[in-house]
Amino acid sequence: MRELAVAEKNIFMDKQSGKDFRRPQYQRMVKKLKPEDLIYVKSIDRLGRNYEEILEQWRILTREKRVDIAVLDMPLLDTRRGKDLMGTFLS
Repeated sequence: MRELAVAEKNIFMDKQSGKDFRRPQYQRMVKKLKPEDLIYVKSIDRLGRNYEEILEQWRILTREKRVDIAVLDMPLLDTRRGKDLMGTFLS
């Protein structure tokens, strides 16, 4: 994250398993989000472990919170790529 020039205060890292989304740092990050913010995730499995929960959180973050997500090891999973139908489909 430092290589991407993300400020230290904007790096949220939980030390526990990603089995659910009730992790303290994740919850803290979500509360601080504003529309048009960008979330970098190292790997999709770092976001969460349960596929359905990941999809639900992705929807909450991109539609309700209106933030972008970039998964660093999967460039296809980058909501900044296109706000058209194709970009929405890929996300």
